[in-house]
Amino acid sequence: MSWGIVYYALPVLNPEITAATGWPTGATTAAFSLALVVSALAGIRGGRILDRRGPRAVMTVGSAAVIAPWTAPINGDPSGTSLR
Repeated sequence: MSWGIVYYALPVLNPEITAATGWPTGATTAAFSLALVVSALAGIRGGRILDRRGPRAVMTVGSAAVIAPWTAPINGDPSGTSLR
């Protein structure tokens, strides 16, 4: 379901994106198409890692990598060392 929301959001949001940024419609759709190609190529590598390591390790590392930048600046400390 989430893939469908992301995939079909571009045609709905593209007029607003182009109006707000001044980018041509062709450029925004080309960027989205390029992102799909990159995703497909990354999926091949990701699938191989999943086969080798298993989903638990891959999802744990991936989740930690995504959440780490959000948790570093805790309590206004950009180093992330202050845990009050």
